[in-house]
Amino acid sequence: MAEQTGAELEISAPPAVIMDTIADIDDYPQWCPGVRTAQVLDRFPGGRPREVEMVFDSGPIQDTHVYRYDSWADREVRWHLVKGETVRGLWGIYSCHTLEPRRTLVSYRLAMELTVPIIGALRRRAEKVIVRTALKGLKEQIESGA
Repeated sequence: MAEQTGAELEISAPPAVIMDTIADIDDYPQWCPGVRTAQVLDRFPGGRPREVEMVFDSGPIQDTHVYRYDSWADREVRWHLVKGETVRGLWGIYSCHTLEPRRTLVSYRLAMELTVPIIGALRRRAEKVIVRTALKGLKEQIESGA
């Protein structure tokens, strides 16, 4: 896996609510900027997504990605890119750490390999924007009661 970028954000909800929101792939276009459509292609026996397709339309970046979820736990989910055109590799981990019964520190780590060469500092900056934007969207989705 390539070098990771990460961020943390406190969300006013228990880990189960956060993990359920992350697993609700159909709602990603509502809270994850740049995601135009998202659909589950395959599920684990317990119902959590195993493979998903997301269509991105974010300014100059237009791509279709297929992700495979490697593991789902009560407080952590890991996934990686299976298919994409502008990105060769993408790995992500969301993890939840309870602070109080209804307060959770959510950590999101991301590593990315692009198909075109790019200066490391620019790639890390893009990763930081993706991670922070995703965490902010997740927090707003959950705390707004959507």
